[in-house]
Amino acid sequence: MEALNKNKRSIFVGFSELRHRTVFEKRMTLLMNFLVYTVLASCPVLDLGGTRIACGAQFGSSVTKGGRLRAAKYAGATAALTRAQENADVASTDDSFTLRGSVGSKGPQSRSGGMLGERRTNFRQWERTVISLKNPSYEGNPFELDFEVDFTHLSSGLVLTLPGYFDGGDTWRVGFMPTKVGEWQWVTNSSDPDLQDKWGTIIASPSNRHGMLAGHAPHPEKWTFADGTPVVLIGVFVQVMLDDATDAEFEAMADFMAAHNLTMANFRLSENDRAFSNVAERHMNLALWRRLEARMEILTARNIAVTVMLFTDDSGKPSFPGRSAAEKLLIRYCVARLVGFPGVIFNSGIDISEYRDNGWVDWYGEQVRSLDPYGHPVSSRRGGGSGEHVMAGQTYNSVGDRNSSMSGLLAAYARGDALPAANDDNWSEDLDGINGHTPHDIRRAAWKAVVAGGIGFSVRHNTLYCPGQISECDRYFPIISVDKELDAATWLAMVNPFVRQRLGKTYNEMHPAHELIDTSGGKYALADASRTRILCLLLGRDDTWDPGEGDAITLELDHIVGQFTASWFDPRSGTERTAGRVTGGAARQLHPPDDQDWILLLERLSDDGDDDGDG
Repeated sequence: MEALNKNKRSIFVGFSELRHRTVFEKRMTLLMNFLVYTVLASCPVLDLGGTRIACGAQFGSSVTKGGRLRAAKYAGATAALTRAQENADVASTDDSFTLRGSVGSKGPQSRSGGMLGERRTNFRQWERTVISLKNPSYEGNPFELDFEVDFTHLSSGLVLTLPGYFDGGDTWRVGFMPTKVGEWQWVTNSSDPDLQDKWGTIIASPSNRHGMLAGHAPHPEKWTFADGTPVVLIGVFVQVMLDDATDAEFEAMADFMAAHNLTMANFRLSENDRAFSNVAERHMNLALWRRLEARMEILTARNIAVTVMLFTDDSGKPSFPGRSAAEKLLIRYCVARLVGFPGVIFNSGIDISEYRDNGWVDWYGEQVRSLDPYGHPVSSRRGGGSGEHVMAGQTYNSVGDRNSSMSGLLAAYARGDALPAANDDNWSEDLDGINGHTPHDIRRAAWKAVVAGGIGFSVRHNTLYCPGQISECDRYFPIISVDKELDAATWLAMVNPFVRQRLGKTYNEMHPAHELIDTSGGKYALADASRTRILCLLLGRDDTWDPGEGDAITLELDHIVGQFTASWFDPRSGTERTAGRVTGGAARQLHPPDDQDWILLLERLSDDGDDDGDG
């Protein structure tokens, strides 16, 4: 039967072909079509030589209409049109982020023949799902096989081209994240005929996920999710948990992070070639990649972003030279494997300047951006031991040097480059006498990140533990009981809830506004352009790194009219107390409850006396 021919064109014979058959052949063909349809209508999944064909209710909704069988549609726009516009920037319906893709003027085209596609309805917007294909006949290096998939959103014409990856045996996969609700069709492109022109249809339904992490389009220096939910990225270096922990231990850590509103994890990927099982043969370490993928799933389910640093300093530098075939493969495989996660952040790594030049840094960014149609954040760390080169085309500022003052440094980066910034060095809690930051220092760094305009930073030691059965951890990872909660973790847990609940989406419009206060003695201010909310940080007198004066704050409100409610928030206890009302038109002085750290929030009242903010 032509349903199973070697060319795999279709499991059905088209009615247009019947005119060339004898009467007997016509009757037998129609009978076989009917029998195949009957089987498809009654089974959940049919597997024909490794090709999975959905049927039953799901399949029937795709190929039948009014009881009439119809062919599945080809997924992509015309190849010529896609190639012509493959580098065009396409704005989504949400103005908070930008996708890189192409839009066809005609929309997807119908195409007969090819592999009958699978119609799936279990996809959700902003959730990564994996499509798998079989190719048992390929004899070359499977990791280097050209393989990509075009995903077309039918109603808008948006085309996202995603790199695929080999995952062992005879299996190739692609990780897809629908950015829009509705019907998507996909088609494969490959230099190998067994992976060419495989196609299918999927339906993306709404989800409650915040979406992709990116810069906010109206205010690109902010970290935000696709739905506009603001976020301060507070990261944790969890390297040992990636390498040595069991799945249960890693989930316990992820639960700990989520419970403390820690919003980013940091991994180093390729230290000492461990991303490869064999560098000379250019074979990837599938065990590592599968573990990384599984653990990113765990973090993503908890709305935790993940910074993937490709390399570390020269103590763990790779054996292969820059821009080599091995390195190109590593970058491509990394992007292909992880690009479907909404919160992934790509970073070249730590202290790259020790063995790669500035041109390489720019090249790395080009490689990632060319492979990633979603436009995830990409950068290369600078400052400290990483050099001062700014990656050309970076989409966020990756800042090093954990011992610098975050107050001015990161605020300057954010204002000057109009990009989100993250301190990707580690603010280490002094558990072992090596690093000098106390829990108080780390708490202050977090609130400085808030008043700097939405900056992210990462910590070590704090909240991080090595599971008890792991005998060896390096000096950055002392063994801490899994139920140990350090003071700084409890304090950090207050930051993001405060931003989201007390500032809301107004935070996306707030910028450093130190002109509104006297800046002496450790005082910082943040406000939106219309001055509906003014946020101030006052550092106290306690004997910690970078202490303040803990005295009164003067608000320069000479040119601001109206009334504000004022409240003091305690960043140590999480309690809040009212400070009454403040009237604009003149300088006003307010005294904190004591000489410790405090957050002051002013919220404008409307003419009728109600809060005029968006909550």
